[in-house]
Amino acid sequence: MRSKSSPVISSMCILIFLFGMRMGLAEDKRDPQTVAQLVMSTNFAAKLADDLKSHGITTPDEERLYLTYLYHAGRIKEAIAYYPEMSQAAINKQVTIIFCRCLLKQQAASEALKLLNKIDDINRPDPMIDRLKIEALVRLRHWEDANRLLSPLLRVSPRDIKLRYFAALIQIAKGNTQKAIRHCQYGLAYAESDHPLALRFARLLYLLKQRTPAPAPQPATPGPSGNRALKK
Repeated sequence: MRSKSSPVISSMCILIFLFGMRMGLAEDKRDPQTVAQLVMSTNFAAKLADDLKSHGITTPDEERLYLTYLYHAGRIKEAIAYYPEMSQAAINKQVTIIFCRCLLKQQAASEALKLLNKIDDINRPDPMIDRLKIEALVRLRHWEDANRLLSPLLRVSPRDIKLRYFAALIQIAKGNTQKAIRHCQYGLAYAESDHPLALRFARLLYLLKQRTPAPAPQPATPGPSGNRALKK
């Protein structure tokens, strides 16, 4: 029987804390306080993973927790290596989603897409799965498939800057410069000024405007004196 100090106790509260720390910080990697908080959450997740392993991982719930802790600790390669060792009882949809996130971080987009397609249920669409599939498809340069999934999500969440970023990349690949510019402009309008994607939008917008030809100069309209000269 486990003691009350087991890291499995209150696991839901711990996971909520980790998600809150990592997702609620606006991903501002340049702010010293944010960096300190991210380091704290990463170190906390690493400690939880090590504590759980030292106690012994014996149940499917503990296997899921261990993989989740590794992911939040940034130990992506360990998480990828651990996934095949997990029991079938431990592997569910959420675990597979976390594993696919790990694969995408390691540039294994093709493998991630195959797994996401396996757990995708056409009768019960999951926006989270669709978002990960969009990322994988963009990495694989499957622009049309990515755009097909992205368009309905963007209509529902027009202020989602990550979707806007993918939309800009897709339109650039399709040669639609003006549409890409609009997505970048929307992204800059919706993103916090210190958000990492704001800098990416700004860079893309600069490059897109550089390659957009300037409008041809229009002939000057003759004034009243010009009209009189023509009559003469």
